[in-house]
Amino acid sequence: MHVRMLKVDVALPKNRWKDLLDLIARLGFFHPEEYKGENKAVLDDKEEELRGKAKMVLTFIREIEEFFGKLEGLPNKGELNFEEVKKIRDGLMTLVRDINGFEEELRKLMDYYEIAEEMGKLGGEGFEVFAVVLGREEVGSKEMLKRWAVENKVDLFERIKGDRVLMFLRAKTEDVPKVKEFLEENSFPVARPPKGYKSLEEVKRAIEVEIPNAIKNLKETARISFEGIKEFLERQKFLAEEIMFYLEAKERFLAFSKFLVSIKGWIPAELRGEFEGAIKNLDEKAFVRFSEPKNYEYENVPVALKNFPPASYYQTFLEIYSPPVYKTVDPSAFIALFFPIYYGFMLGDAGYGIVGMFLFWLLSNSFKVGSIGYNLSMVYFINSIFATIFGLIFGEIFGDFGIKLGIITPIFHRTHEVIDLILIAVGFGFFQILLGMLLGFYNYLILDHKKHAYFELGRFFAILGILLLLISKFKMPGITPEWMYGIPAELGYVGMFSLGLGVVLTLFAEGPLGLIEIFSAFGNVLSYARLAAVGLASAVLAEIANKFVELIPLPAFAILVGVAFHMLAFVLGIVDPTIQGMRLQFVEFFTKFYVPANKLFKPLKKEGKYGGEF
Repeated sequence: MHVRMLKVDVALPKNRWKDLLDLIARLGFFHPEEYKGENKAVLDDKEEELRGKAKMVLTFIREIEEFFGKLEGLPNKGELNFEEVKKIRDGLMTLVRDINGFEEELRKLMDYYEIAEEMGKLGGEGFEVFAVVLGREEVGSKEMLKRWAVENKVDLFERIKGDRVLMFLRAKTEDVPKVKEFLEENSFPVARPPKGYKSLEEVKRAIEVEIPNAIKNLKETARISFEGIKEFLERQKFLAEEIMFYLEAKERFLAFSKFLVSIKGWIPAELRGEFEGAIKNLDEKAFVRFSEPKNYEYENVPVALKNFPPASYYQTFLEIYSPPVYKTVDPSAFIALFFPIYYGFMLGDAGYGIVGMFLFWLLSNSFKVGSIGYNLSMVYFINSIFATIFGLIFGEIFGDFGIKLGIITPIFHRTHEVIDLILIAVGFGFFQILLGMLLGFYNYLILDHKKHAYFELGRFFAILGILLLLISKFKMPGITPEWMYGIPAELGYVGMFSLGLGVVLTLFAEGPLGLIEIFSAFGNVLSYARLAAVGLASAVLAEIANKFVELIPLPAFAILVGVAFHMLAFVLGIVDPTIQGMRLQFVEFFTKFYVPANKLFKPLKKEGKYGGEF
């Protein structure tokens, strides 16, 4: 459900603007509205220059942090020293560049040494070896080399090293000029000894001793240098973040008159007393006004959701959406109702359900309570409970294993009563789609979008009318279940009236094109038949696993194959019901009522962070 919000207006003497921002940031629950009126704060030249320097200081410090690790800001009442931070950054980055240069040289030497060793193995008296280094994607160049080597009777050897292909040409002494000419004409990248190294032994010594020692010494110098100025940098970081916070917040959120500074925003209603008391403690003459948002403002109210378990677990899925507009229906509770039922209906196996409960309970213990990992673990723990319940109804424990052992008798055998299974699935669709339309009617009334409200009400009556007509008038011998013959035919007249009323309301709200949406909504209903299709596939896959155990003569191998198939069925039984179940929520159900919000509740905070969910 939505956290109830209050609109807040605050005004203080203009010289207290920093104190006001400091207090709001410290409280951490005030969402400021960006001010765009004629009294909007404008930074003077001195403030713009200071902000520019603070921004550059933070840029320099981020460069330093990439190599030396994150710096924590230390409180500091001194002054920003842009020149000194730049000087420190330049010095440290010079050391970093030197280190990177040596590491790059070491990498190149190691590459060459590896190639040279291979060349040494292939060479010999009367031969010279050339190494061409190509990328794996350079297929054309590789084929050209191969053709030329065959035509000119030059030995060619290919080695694959990671993302590179090494092509070695071994030429007789008399063929060396010809090979060199070919490679130069076609600009092939030939491996050559690094500059400054006269022998392979020198390369080896550089790789094993000289360069590692140079890198080690440079890193130690950098570490000592950094430790000596670390505290200074941390204090400069704090100052720069403070400056950025105050000046950016001033420019975005504050309005100045001749004597006053003001700010508008939103707070959770339950924190009204704490906020008012804090403002009055800052300045007892401060002006503070609270007001409830009007319905025409709902779409601009910042949204925070606060649900209790189990709805809070399923609220996690809303993170792929924007939250619902303030005061409209929060669908978290409906996801918590429908998704586990559909998941259980599709998986429908007590064996898999019990395994799922155990695994997801274990998984939940590895996450912090309230984290995304914990919430999703609890979602699937609950889903597994429903899979167990439906499994007992369907008489399925690892497929038909429970039936064969005689430990369970199905109340409803879904693989034998397919028509009933499909009708139940479509029945879910009628119920949820009709509910979605009623919720849409409510949402649009709340938002004062009356035509949209009448449109959803019209679709509701039209779909309800189609349902009543179907169950009362249309019966097919051999297909229609016996229980449907007990539905009185007179109910069809109610259905005709409901359908007619729905068409009239739809035409009034959206005109003739609106009638197309009735057929679209009926298509949404039929989409729920996928519940039955996925459920049947899940049951059949589990039965196939058991059938393998019966057909394979070797007991140990049969059990191994059966377990492997059941593991596959279990994994698919999680993935497919999740995809199909959530699709029904987001595509079929949400489109009937869901109105996404424009704003999340993001309270003003320091350290350059203009957010953090309430």
